[in-house]
Amino acid sequence: MTTRLRPFDPSEFDALWNAVVWADPTAAVGPMDPELLRSRVRTSGVMTERELLLAIEADGRLVGSVQGYRDGLPDGVFGLGLEVFDEADRGKGYGTAAVKALARRLFDDEGARRLEAGTAVDNGSMRAVLRHLGFREEGVLRKWFPSDDGDGVDCVMYGMTKDDYEDVKTTWT
Repeated sequence: MTTRLRPFDPSEFDALWNAVVWADPTAAVGPMDPELLRSRVRTSGVMTERELLLAIEADGRLVGSVQGYRDGLPDGVFGLGLEVFDEADRGKGYGTAAVKALARRLFDDEGARRLEAGTAVDNGSMRAVLRHLGFREEGVLRKWFPSDDGDGVDCVMYGMTKDDYEDVKTTWT
């Protein structure tokens, strides 16, 4: 399995849009504007004031997206977002490889002092990825994610500091 991160090609907009539109409500907060997403695709691969958005490619195929966002966060703090588009591609290590590569870039090249990620408490796969890479569980935000029934879904938060990263990065293969 060869997994790499790269900028999106503009021709991949539809794949990304479909992933956003059909995503679980806990995958993104708020509605997505197609023109905003087109702009994000155009700047993918470049750290903007808002984010670093990258495509996940596995064995020559687009399988997902990963981003480090800093919009609304303190200097040096980045949130992580991950989406593996097709259920058939989940559980194959693509997400783990993507989060690992993005964490390296954010800590080593972009001046991160902390990374954080949140996921639904019942998303065992994402929680396992974060724990495996050395992120620490920091708490639960009750009813934080939107839900179809309007009641909200609990979000478990994970964090990794620069010191944590320095301690674990040599264990990443």
